[in-house]
Amino acid sequence: YANYPRADLSGYKVGRVIAEDILSSADPPGIVFLQSVTLLFNTQYSNLVEKINEQSKVIVAGMMGKPTHRKNIVRLYPDLNYSEVFYTKNRLFSGEVGMALIEANIDRYPIYSFEELPLGDKFVFVEEGMLYRIYRKDKAPSNEEVERIIAEKVAKIKFTKDLTSGQYLHFFADNIIANYPVIFNQNGFELLSRDRVDQAERYFL
Repeated sequence: YANYPRADLSGYKVGRVIAEDILSSADPPGIVFLQSVTLLFNTQYSNLVEKINEQSKVIVAGMMGKPTHRKNIVRLYPDLNYSEVFYTKNRLFSGEVGMALIEANIDRYPIYSFEELPLGDKFVFVEEGMLYRIYRKDKAPSNEEVERIIAEKVAKIKFTKDLTSGQYLHFFADNIIANYPVIFNQNGFELLSRDRVDQAERYFL
């Protein structure tokens, strides 16, 4: 019994916290592409079961090449626009399907991704808190708008280093926690790229 208090996961919150942090960075009704199964499970559960940011749609980007997965997306999110490529019964390159989905919906929904995707020259990524937002290049926000958006989105992040205090650090928690330094650095680099040096500095401390 000596190790039970540190091994007890009944109060484990890290998965739920990162799910809520991701969903709080997506303006509803948004489309959120995730690339990690660990992040997907937590985020989709909070979104579909706990109804957190329930107007937004959570999609795993790397599985869209599979026809069964595309069919499931259509079933879950019938209000999205889908091009003909989405209904083909063949297995496709996930990037091709994702690009088609973005093209069909970017003027209707804010679209986000946890990681950058190969989008070509029409679109740009802007780091906004936990997620990149995808914009048409001619509709990207100004430097002032990006500064404001990042401040608002980062302020919503609930994660603290004390979440796992007193517990053994297992693989899943370690994998999730490792995302946060990267997220803060990416917001800092986004601000640096826009000559917001003073505002960027706090994300590297």
